[in-house]
Amino acid sequence: MHNLLTDNLLSWTTTTQHQQGSLPDLLAALERDEVRGFALLPPHIRQHWHAFLVQLGALALDQAGLPVDERCRDAKHWRKLLRGLTSKWPDDEPWQLVVSDCTQPAFLQPGLPKNGIKDLNNLITEADGLDLLITSKDHDIKVARAIAANPEQWCYQLVIYQTASGFSGRDTYGITRMNGGTSSRPAVGLAWSMDPSKRFRRDLRVLVANCEQVTADKGYQKQIGLCWLEPWDGNKGLAVNRLHPWFIEICRRVRLDLDEDERIIARAGTSKTERIAGKELNGDTGDPWTPVLIDAKGEAKSLTVQAPGWSYRLLAQVLTEQGTERRFAWGACLRPHATIDADHEPLLVVAQVLIRGQGKTEGHHERVVAVPTGLLQKLQTEQRPQIWDLVHQRIEQAGTMQNACLKPAIAALLQGAANDLDLRSGQASRMLEPWLARFDRAVDAIFFESLWQDVLGVLDNTMDKETFENKWVKDLFDIALTVLDETIAAAPVSSARTWKVQAAAMNRFHGACHKRYAHLYQTAPA
Repeated sequence: MHNLLTDNLLSWTTTTQHQQGSLPDLLAALERDEVRGFALLPPHIRQHWHAFLVQLGALALDQAGLPVDERCRDAKHWRKLLRGLTSKWPDDEPWQLVVSDCTQPAFLQPGLPKNGIKDLNNLITEADGLDLLITSKDHDIKVARAIAANPEQWCYQLVIYQTASGFSGRDTYGITRMNGGTSSRPAVGLAWSMDPSKRFRRDLRVLVANCEQVTADKGYQKQIGLCWLEPWDGNKGLAVNRLHPWFIEICRRVRLDLDEDERIIARAGTSKTERIAGKELNGDTGDPWTPVLIDAKGEAKSLTVQAPGWSYRLLAQVLTEQGTERRFAWGACLRPHATIDADHEPLLVVAQVLIRGQGKTEGHHERVVAVPTGLLQKLQTEQRPQIWDLVHQRIEQAGTMQNACLKPAIAALLQGAANDLDLRSGQASRMLEPWLARFDRAVDAIFFESLWQDVLGVLDNTMDKETFENKWVKDLFDIALTVLDETIAAAPVSSARTWKVQAAAMNRFHGACHKRYAHLYQTAPA
């Protein structure tokens, strides 16, 4: 029931209308550059749905030994390719949302032992009960709201539940594409634009072009691409080397069913082990979107993103860091490809993650940064350490302006112009944090604005390093002074001490700035 290959279960928007179709119809529409959005797709599932579609397309093409060409614009072609992945099931069971025989696979649902449905004792009646969200605050997105969900919504929820879940308690294991049970599956890749069709078209070509290289590097044998095709009794995991490099994994034993009113429900169960026996990989699976952190000992693990998410510091490190203590290795989709990315300038770096924690969710974080194609190419050469030095210099300068200049000034204001300022106690930190965070947000908003062109200027010798530094320091000075003025206007200060306290704050700020950045106070010659 609800066959994704033949039934019009999915919907998308074009420039002029809302359309419905099957999974092959959608893949063909994406390749024809017609899809502009998915009205029913929650933002925190967007990247996982994109990854699923791209991996599925790459698996189907690789299985058939075909390139990406004009045929990919035809739904019949995609239907034939997808059926080629599941040729053992002529009735399309692996593509149906509901299959009554639990020993047969259903869409993203592994086959169980006979009568194994009885072991799935967690009844889920709402589609978004299959989700990663853990929340209790009224202003957050609640789970289990989709009481009358349609098959499309169940499809989306299965994708995120099976391809992005982490450890959720005893005998509920997560995916192998993350570093640890409380980590996340981050995604950082390049894009021609944020248009779903263009992102699909680019990444599909990248995966097809990089398949053999990743296969050789990671030792994959290409035996299993769709992990839900393998029956699972919950006691044994799949060996990593049997997989295809673009495998679509599952991590939970779950089956969709119908209640007495013919509405879809889910039954979920536990397992005694991970579905994929790859814990020792620490998330370093060759995933095309996942940055990998490599330490001084050469040990690799996938990036774990923590709150506040994709800050300018973290994203700059992912893109440029190449040091002796650690470095970042990029997935295939973050590397520019000359033949694929020709005529696209600049390229967009798209970073997305749903941050998980122990017993909590800390939000969906997404950031898009434009980067000149020429700089991305230089980052793949021996110039990467030089670029990192320049970027790291700007990060350090922001920290110096915040902690050495602005922080004492705000402390002097809030602590009544005391001679001995308290900068470290818990109480002081709580008072200072909102204003320092305001500075950090303002820096974050402009950090990448001119960074890449300035870096290229230094590399091409059209900008000297002194100008590179002074330009950024002036921006930081203006931001810090604005934040200090805002603090002065808002801080509760006794009227009898107003002028003394404000003068003390300004003296602290300008004294610290003059000590470190004397050029800011030099007047231009007449």
